[in-house]
Amino acid sequence: LMKVLRVFFDSMGHERVVWGTDLPMVGSSARMLTERWVDIAKNLPEWGAKYGVSFTEEERDGLCNGAARLVLSNVELPV
Repeated sequence: LMKVLRVFFDSMGHERVVWGTDLPMVGSSARMLTERWVDIAKNLPEWGAKYGVSFTEEERDGLCNGAARLVLSNVELPV
């Protein structure tokens, strides 16, 4: 996964990659897997280092919220 994500970032730019989930119901075993994916996304530089792939904090921030903010920047959301 880390190497694939590195290829995505290098070929498309981290500002164009969005991480998301359809969080399973509370209490399911799938929820634990989702929590692990969230941990990986939030701590991308550290997880990448475990597998010999480097990521910057800027890339992590883009993956976790930067790209989504850009996509939704022209959408007026109710407050």
